[in-house]
Amino acid sequence: MKKYQQLAQQLTEQIALGVWLPGDRLPSLREQVISSGMSFMTVSHAYQLLESQGRIVARPQSGYLCCPPAGEAPPAGAACPGHSR
Repeated sequence: MKKYQQLAQQLTEQIALGVWLPGDRLPSLREQVISSGMSFMTVSHAYQLLESQGRIVARPQSGYLCCPPAGEAPPAGAACPGHSR
């Protein structure tokens, strides 16, 4: 498994365990680079993967927010893929 996939899996597990709740702001890319020791590109790729899976959403000037499980309403102002308002 590639490093970005490992990080994405780790974050997915944290979301499932409730470490990150719907609407919570995830660490910025730079914060994640520092805490994980991975490159900026690796962290960016992991976040892009999670966004494509609908687990997180990027908000300009705000960072990345955790999305609720499919079928639940997204946080106010978040455009989570696969979620209706």
